[in-house]
Amino acid sequence: MTAVCISLLREILKYEADDDVDIIIGLDRDGNSDLIARINKFISDHDADQVTYADAIQQARDQYHKDGEIEIDDEALVSPGDDPGIYVSAWVWVSIPNDSSDND
Repeated sequence: MTAVCISLLREILKYEADDDVDIIIGLDRDGNSDLIARINKFISDHDADQVTYADAIQQARDQYHKDGEIEIDDEALVSPGDDPGIYVSAWVWVSIPNDSSDND
C-alpha cells in the first residue's frame, strides 16, 4: 500500500509543469505553501531515506517478515529514532471474526 501511495504522489508531481493545478492549502513547518512543492519535498526525502536506510529496511525484512502476517513494502516509510535505531513501517495482519450479527 505504501508503494501505491508513493506512486500516486509521483503521478501528481507530473502535473507540476501546469501552473493551473497548483493548490494552496496553508503553510507547512518549512514554509511551503504549494501542494506540489510539499509533495515534491516528501518524495525527495523519502527517496533519500530509501538509499540512506536501505540496509535497515532489509534488516527489518530479515528479522520480522512473515508472509501474510508481517510484511514490509518495497518503499517502506522510515523514521530515525533519537538513539541508534530506526522505525520501519510494516503491515501487520489482524484477523477479524466474522460475526453475522454485526451485518444486520
